[in-house]
Amino acid sequence: MTDSSSTATRQEFADQTRNESFMALPKDFALIYTFRNGTVPPPHHYEVAIRIAPGRPAVYEFRPGYPGLETGAQVWTEAFPLSDAEREALLKRLLSLGLSRNWKALASPPVGGGFSTLKVTASGKTISVPSFPRSPDDVVAQKLFATAESAVPIALRKKLKARFEALAKSKQPGIR
Repeated sequence: MTDSSSTATRQEFADQTRNESFMALPKDFALIYTFRNGTVPPPHHYEVAIRIAPGRPAVYEFRPGYPGLETGAQVWTEAFPLSDAEREALLKRLLSLGLSRNWKALASPPVGGGFSTLKVTASGKTISVPSFPRSPDDVVAQKLFATAESAVPIALRKKLKARFEALAKSKQPGIR
């Protein structure tokens, strides 16, 4: 997609989903958010995903360790309720923060640190927020990522994080 057609698509997305433009949640609203905590020793690495799809409960996935390694084969999956009103509020918040801008990724992203991704579909359009957007969009991206994370109940996030910390501790005796 060229920059001009990408810009047009993003503008259409913004126009079709702007707060005052829709009275109800678009039927195709979907969100996929991922986070990987970066390059750290295996007992301390984890990845999370949030999946929101039309007509299904929202899902929070927590993967301890690196995929393909001993603990990385596990994926802890928990469904959580997210009403249409909550989904609509989430979409409106993402849009108000600047989701529909013309995202451009850094040409040379950093290596080794944690990163997030976000993909949102609504009204037939999909916007993907790059892990490492150019400045000043990086600040907006961090707010979008935090907003996506906020859709998951805090108690659920804490529960799976505590389970992970106990697992990491058991894999590395001597850590307190």
